[in-house]
Amino acid sequence: MISTPAFLLGKKLVMLSLVIAATILPLCAQSSLFYLEIQAVGSYLPETGEFLPYSHHEHDAMQKPSVGFDYLYRFGSQSRDLGYLSLQSRLAYDEYYDSKLKLQIYNAFVNFKTRSFDLWLGHNKPALGLPKLMDNHALLLEDNSMSAMNYDRDWGLGVNFDRGKPSFSASLTTGSGMPLNLNDSYLASSRMGIGEYQLDNLSFGISAAYGKVQKTMGYVTMHSGITHDLIAGGADFRWKTGQLELQGDLLAGEYHDKPAYSGLLRLGYYFLPEDRALLELQGISRELADLRSNSISLATTYRLNPDLTLRAAYRYDDLSDTGAIIAQLYYYKGFSF
Repeated sequence: MISTPAFLLGKKLVMLSLVIAATILPLCAQSSLFYLEIQAVGSYLPETGEFLPYSHHEHDAMQKPSVGFDYLYRFGSQSRDLGYLSLQSRLAYDEYYDSKLKLQIYNAFVNFKTRSFDLWLGHNKPALGLPKLMDNHALLLEDNSMSAMNYDRDWGLGVNFDRGKPSFSASLTTGSGMPLNLNDSYLASSRMGIGEYQLDNLSFGISAAYGKVQKTMGYVTMHSGITHDLIAGGADFRWKTGQLELQGDLLAGEYHDKPAYSGLLRLGYYFLPEDRALLELQGISRELADLRSNSISLATTYRLNPDLTLRAAYRYDDLSDTGAIIAQLYYYKGFSF
């Protein structure tokens, strides 16, 4: 069994650090970026004829009709960048709540820069697999952060050593995902990688994770909040040549003392000038608590202009033997001051 000595104290220290950071950062502010986000999204189930106001599942945070913002607050001096504050939030339509509205928090962290590494505190991506490198909060295709073996965001702290090669990241988080549950759950994870995709069109990484985690979907804590032992390792890659892009992400190990894995392979093809359109084919295979599932998705993205994007997808899941047709209109406009 995995023990959690003094982890409650660690969580309280993280929250105290966030309060202190939020107090002192305005004293050394340098510049700010603000993005307005609006999305209309829904899905249609051909088997039942239902129209649903979400793309994946009623409890999942992604994607739902919403209005939100993305705020980046840099601080430092004219000679040195000391870090930034990142806030990313949405007010989403959610049938699960009586008010039909839910405030979603994605990024809520402070990132401090040193000459050798970055240190972050708050709600950010754990150092685990391909989701660590990608901002997927607007996309229709799911990834391994929706597998229960990883989280899209989690509360805690982490370090990034990305000044040299290979890069290394590590994080210690609450193991509760979107909600901040201060109990005995935790997730310790790390990733080592080579290649910088934006420069080299290639990246490869290996990851490891260990902890006692909660099964959550969006802001809903499942299984009565009990924790599950998790130990996993994995590998991920992203490669682009010409107009063709290939991505893969695999996590495998044990979840609640039973074999578990989640793997995906995504093939994309960019076309039209400035890569304004993208066609993607993705397959996912998973096993969790003796339950196996496979899904396949075909998705397309068309950038109407720099601020407005149209996305559509078809997804089939063999566990439920159902398909879904999904459409999204996504607006994202930036302002600097």
